[in-house]
Amino acid sequence: MSYLRKSPRQQRAAATFEAIVEAAAHILRTSGGRAMTTNAIAARAGVSIGSLYQYFPNKQAIIRALVEREFARVERVRPAAIDEAQVKGDVVRAVVDWHFDIRGHDPALAANLGAIVDDVLPEPERKKIAALRRERVGRTVGRLVGDAANGSRTHAAFVIDTCLNAIANEALRRRPQLLKSQVFRAEVTALLLGYVGDGAVQESARGKLGSGATGTPSSTSSRASSKLASP
Repeated sequence: MSYLRKSPRQQRAAATFEAIVEAAAHILRTSGGRAMTTNAIAARAGVSIGSLYQYFPNKQAIIRALVEREFARVERVRPAAIDEAQVKGDVVRAVVDWHFDIRGHDPALAANLGAIVDDVLPEPERKKIAALRRERVGRTVGRLVGDAANGSRTHAAFVIDTCLNAIANEALRRRPQLLKSQVFRAEVTALLLGYVGDGAVQESARGKLGSGATGTPSSTSSRASSKLASP
């Protein structure tokens, strides 16, 4: 954490540090980025402004710590099936469950944190955060598309990530309860299986899909049992 003035080493210091970060999350969640000043954060955390500045040189550093905390939380809840399951349908369902669990966990914080990152953090910091996210998406997509060529994997990462985010965004905007629906998750899983199942990504990269290729509900269902190549 090179952006900090100092890292907490003792238990009491760690508790103060976490209280500051949690206070920032609360203000961001409930009042938005404009209200997230260092004075407001210190007051919410119950610490002096001097204690806050012992660890954080500015508001940008608190935002960076909050981003890192959220990234760590996302990794902690990553389903083991994404990396261990051998049936592609199980991997896709695990990805859908993970994404919808993440997006449904604290949507107000996620939306406001994304906005303040774009508005406040300098470009080098934004690039670091974007790189971390690309790595996470790429690692996940690698389990879905197997040995597809690099270009196909890049396109697949974009398609899958955009698809899941668009669905989650609309669900949060119009029908938030859908994110918890097992039936809805199964339908999104079937949608993605139509793209990644039975080498569809590789075929599309070679320009073979769309030229006489057809898909039926039965063929989509059969894809759910196709085996993954060894990771």
